[in-house]
Amino acid sequence: MNRLTIDSSTLKRLTLLLALAVAFNCATLLASDSGGIGLKVDVKASGFFKPTIDSAKVAEVVSGSPASAAGVAVGDNIIAIDGCAIPGCPAKKAKAAMAKSGGEVIELTLKADNAAQRTVKVVTH
Repeated sequence: MNRLTIDSSTLKRLTLLLALAVAFNCATLLASDSGGIGLKVDVKASGFFKPTIDSAKVAEVVSGSPASAAGVAVGDNIIAIDGCAIPGCPAKKAKAAMAKSGGEVIELTLKADNAAQRTVKVVTH
């Protein structure tokens, strides 16, 4: 039987690469290129086997998009997606919530710097 041995330095690099891949995947899924809600989000995630979202900040809102119509603004921190609190929301759950389409509603709880928390309902295309 063959065995693979990985030293701690290599394991740390692999873990970092996986975390970056998860964050990229989440950011890509939260972005809207076709049929989404019109957001690009900077996402930080952690965890190897069951990644969770540590933070999600709106980087871009597409003009005329459902997110724009709901009042989402660049710089808003997303602190919950459909009631799943960030930090701590499993990336898989956030991905499923943001993948809604066809008139389904996504509830985002947002907090801008030095502003009160607010919840918006975004109707998907």
